[in-house]
Amino acid sequence: MSQLNLNNMMPKGIPLRYCQRFDSKKLCGNGKVPIPFIPTRDELEEGEEVTKVKVYITKDIQKYVEVFKDGDVESIIRHIKRHEGILDAKKLQATFDANTRALAGARQRLNLMGADDDERDELVMEIETLQRSLVELPSTAFDYMEQLLDESLHAEWQKVVTKVCESTTYVDNNGVETINGTARGKTFEMLKVCYLEMVKWSTKQNAAELHRAYISTCVKMPPPEVHPVTAAQYITRMEDCNSYLTYLPCLKQVRGSPTNMARADVPFTDTELCSIILSGLDIRLTTAYWALKGSNHVPTSVVDLKNDLESIEPQVELARNSKSSGKKDASKSGDNGKQNSGKRKAAPSTDSGPRKTNNSKGYAKTKKQRLCQKCAKHSPAIKNTHNTADCRKWDDNGNAMDGSKGKRTHNNVSNHQMKEMVAMFSQALDSAKDRKRKSGKSTRSNKRQKNARDNRYLTSDDESMDSNSS
Repeated sequence: MSQLNLNNMMPKGIPLRYCQRFDSKKLCGNGKVPIPFIPTRDELEEGEEVTKVKVYITKDIQKYVEVFKDGDVESIIRHIKRHEGILDAKKLQATFDANTRALAGARQRLNLMGADDDERDELVMEIETLQRSLVELPSTAFDYMEQLLDESLHAEWQKVVTKVCESTTYVDNNGVETINGTARGKTFEMLKVCYLEMVKWSTKQNAAELHRAYISTCVKMPPPEVHPVTAAQYITRMEDCNSYLTYLPCLKQVRGSPTNMARADVPFTDTELCSIILSGLDIRLTTAYWALKGSNHVPTSVVDLKNDLESIEPQVELARNSKSSGKKDASKSGDNGKQNSGKRKAAPSTDSGPRKTNNSKGYAKTKKQRLCQKCAKHSPAIKNTHNTADCRKWDDNGNAMDGSKGKRTHNNVSNHQMKEMVAMFSQALDSAKDRKRKSGKSTRSNKRQKNARDNRYLTSDDESMDSNSS
C-alpha cells in the first residue's frame, strides 16, 4: 500500500457515534447498517493467524492472497475486490473479450470460404480453440474464488454457483422472472451475480437502499475536538463507502419489482458526492470553503474538492487552536483573579499603636458600649441594648413598669391607654354586630313582602283567566 493511501486511512479507535448525525437504527430499525462508517474489524487483527494461498499470475510471478473465512459485509466486499484484482492481473476478462472478437471474425471468414479451400480446416480448428477458451476462462475465474475461500465455505459457494448458473428458473438483475428457460452457465456476468449472493451471507436484500441513505444523511466528519480527522481521510472513506454500492443487493432485483423503479446499487456521481461530503464536514471547514469559492460555485470533482480542502484545512486548524488557547488564557486569568480576591488581607500588626483606617483622622472608630444596670440585674439578656437612663422595663425599685416581670413591655403605650384602646375596639365590634343583625332582619322582611306581592299578582292573574274562560 502506498504512503498516500496510508495517510488517508481513517485513524483507529474512533467511536461510531461521533461519525453519525443521529442513531443509525432510525434507518434500519433494530438492525445494523450494512457497512458502518467506522470499520468494525481490521483486515488483520493482532495475534490472529491468517491462511494464505499462492496464486501464479504468470509463470514467473506469484502472489500470496488471504483466504476468506468469516467477516461482515465490508470484509466480504474486500475479498471480492481481491478476487477481481487477481482476475485483472491474469487478464482473464481482457483475454475473454479478445477471443470473443476473434471468434466472430473467424466465423465470418469461414462463411466466405469455399468448401475446397485448403485453409478451411485450420480455420475450423482455430474456431474450436477459441470456443473452448470462452468456456475455460470464466470457469477458471470461478475456480479462483473457490481457492480463496476457507474449506468451511466451499459447500456454500457451490450452492451459489448451482443456483445462479445451472438453474433454469431464475430472476434476472431487473426483477424479471424466467421459468423453465435455458441455464445461464458460468460466465463473467454470472460471476457478478454470485458476488451478490455472497454478500447476502451477511446482509439483506435492501442493503443498497439502506447504505445509500446512510452515507447521504447520517454520516458526518467527527468533531476535531474529540477525534482529529483530516479532510482527506474523511473523503477517502466516503469514496470507499460509495464504491461499495455496486456490490450490494437492492430491491430492484426482487421478482416483480416496478419497471420504473430506480436502482439503488448505482454509486453517487461526483457532483452528488461532493454535496454529501460538504454537508458532513465540520462547520468551520465548510464555511471557509464557501468563503473561498463563493456562492455561485458548483463542486463537480471529488479530487478537486479534496485538494481545495487540504489547502484550507491548515488555516482553519490554526484559527481554531488560537481561539481555544485564548479561551484557556482567559479562564486561567479569571481563576487567578478569583483566587486573589478570595484571599484574606494580612492581619494587622499587634503593636500598641492605634490602627489606621480610611477615616479623616486616620484612626479606627470605636463603638460605644451600652449598659443598663437595671436590666443587668433583672434581665441580663438585653442589658447591652440601651443605657440605664433609657430603661423602660424596670423602675428604680426593681419593679416591672408594665406590672408583669419578664414580659415584653409596650413601648410608648401606658397601661391606661392600652385599656382604653381595648374598650374602644370592643365597642366598635359590638356596633358592627348589631348593624349586621338589623340588616339581616330587614332583608328577611323584604323577602316576605316580595313573596306576598308575587302571590297576589299570581292570584289576580288566575282570577282573570277564570273570568275569561267563563
